[in-house]
Amino acid sequence: MNKILVGSTKHLELCSNGKLNCVEYLMLNLPFRCNYKCKKCCNRQRETVEEGTPLSIDEITRLIHEAKDLGIRVFVIAGEGEPLLDKNIMQIVREVDKAGLIPYIFTNGSLLDNRTIRYMKEHNASLVINLDSLDRKTYENLSGVEESFEIITKNLDTVRGVFSDTFSEITGHSLRRIAINTVVSQHNINELQNIEDFCGDDFALVYNVPIIIGRAIGNSSFKNLGRIEKKIKN
Repeated sequence: MNKILVGSTKHLELCSNGKLNCVEYLMLNLPFRCNYKCKKCCNRQRETVEEGTPLSIDEITRLIHEAKDLGIRVFVIAGEGEPLLDKNIMQIVREVDKAGLIPYIFTNGSLLDNRTIRYMKEHNASLVINLDSLDRKTYENLSGVEESFEIITKNLDTVRGVFSDTFSEITGHSLRRIAINTVVSQHNINELQNIEDFCGDDFALVYNVPIIIGRAIGNSSFKNLGRIEKKIKN
């Protein structure tokens, strides 16, 4: 049975007989902070770059309720870095859930300790966790952080266990609230089957190709995207 992530476009279509609202998603781009140095990163450097004043938690809360009033169903929390580093992330997730929207969070997974994972589950979040390799050397080369592989694999095991009782079905599809996101490049193009096997019955799986801006510019391993896209489709 095909696995789909709660809050994905396919999930929303299935919930509304194939019909989508004009606007289904609102994305909150949090101020740039990150604990990784990913080669694929859209930013050129890790230093904080801010234009204008970041939204306050009160302003974000108002936006959440305005989104609800507009019929938006999914509130995406991404950011240019790692959203779990934001001091207000727990309150934001709580407010999104309280408003009846789906918190849809992209994360590198390094900060997903047991407490955070359980909080996300309790507040009905969908977690999209980046995993670009199951090989320690390749993963740490891509993340730019030594000893990060052991942390992410441990955290993913905990995520798998905590969310194991959240599985459900909808019109012939398996619904999941956790997903693996893999950015495919020359570094990992031969690992795709292994990553799919790792997901098992627990994680939905999303493939992407690198966006050639920021650190990815000039990186030869992110070239030949046509071949990579063909590999993903197959």
